[in-house]
Amino acid sequence: MKNKSTATILCFFLGWLGAHKFYLGKSGLGIIYLIFFWSYVPAIVAFIEFFMLLFMTDDEFNLQFNSDSSAPRQKDTSFDGDYEDAKSNVYVTDPSILQLPDGQTIELIAVSGDSFLMGSPEGQGASNEHPQHKVNVSSFSISKFPITQSQYEAVMDINPSYFKDKRDSGNRPVERVSWYDAQSFCQKLSRLTNQTVRLPSEAEWEYAARGGNQSKGYLYSGSNSFNEVAYDSEIADETYGVGDKKPNELGIYNMSGNIAEWCQDDFHFTYNSAPTNSSAWNGGEGLYPYGQQKVNRGGWWANSPTYWRVAARGSYDIEGRGEAVGFRIVSSFFN
Repeated sequence: MKNKSTATILCFFLGWLGAHKFYLGKSGLGIIYLIFFWSYVPAIVAFIEFFMLLFMTDDEFNLQFNSDSSAPRQKDTSFDGDYEDAKSNVYVTDPSILQLPDGQTIELIAVSGDSFLMGSPEGQGASNEHPQHKVNVSSFSISKFPITQSQYEAVMDINPSYFKDKRDSGNRPVERVSWYDAQSFCQKLSRLTNQTVRLPSEAEWEYAARGGNQSKGYLYSGSNSFNEVAYDSEIADETYGVGDKKPNELGIYNMSGNIAEWCQDDFHFTYNSAPTNSSAWNGGEGLYPYGQQKVNRGGWWANSPTYWRVAARGSYDIEGRGEAVGFRIVSSFFN
């Protein structure tokens, strides 16, 4: 659509026509053209511009009247974060499938809320698994697999993993990530998908590992035989691809062995004074006294199978980055 310069050019043309008739043809009509069209240029411009408005589209109107053509175009920074973090426009169509840049996705498994006994019975397990206590869990969704190297790199533009040069490294769990790194991933992924994701609380993690309200009471996540859900640590000397072994009752993979997984909670030496709901337990008494330790669960590829039990607990320095620790994510969305 033409702008008001079109009307101006037209009026100048008519003025020139009047001058031509006056000077070349010595016509009295020429001076009338000249006086009329040059005297009423502003009125004619306004009339033609009004007429053009009737045929403008919304986009043309906004471009003409709601923007400063002399100012540089600005990037959209309406989300809370660096513009470059977005990488592409990613929208949520199915909240159980998180769409990432580079064609990557994260599948979430719905976990129905219920109550369960957290920890180990008296006389079983390690001392930090006691006392066994009842926890009421709200519904949530959790990632089907640990976050893989490909998924992490799609969001963070970096792959810190020790085992990143293997043939199937993209499908292996990301490792060498601190608790803070995992938090940064969750924050960026939340912005990308417009869906809040976070690390699981320790109670949510154990409830999901046990199979939620579909639990059959297995020792490991999905079986009483660790060989069905993890590779024997006497044979495996590194991480392996997610989904390689049997899932648990909810269809969640690799919650026993492969990689230890960060939780939201501070590490406490016992469950004394632990929450009775599924919220993260931070602060209070019974904390590790030498530096801040965060909970990790599930054990890792080089551990003895005793650390792969659903009740087994581990901890690691909040800033620690080792090839033993990765993470998975949860969302409050429940389908």
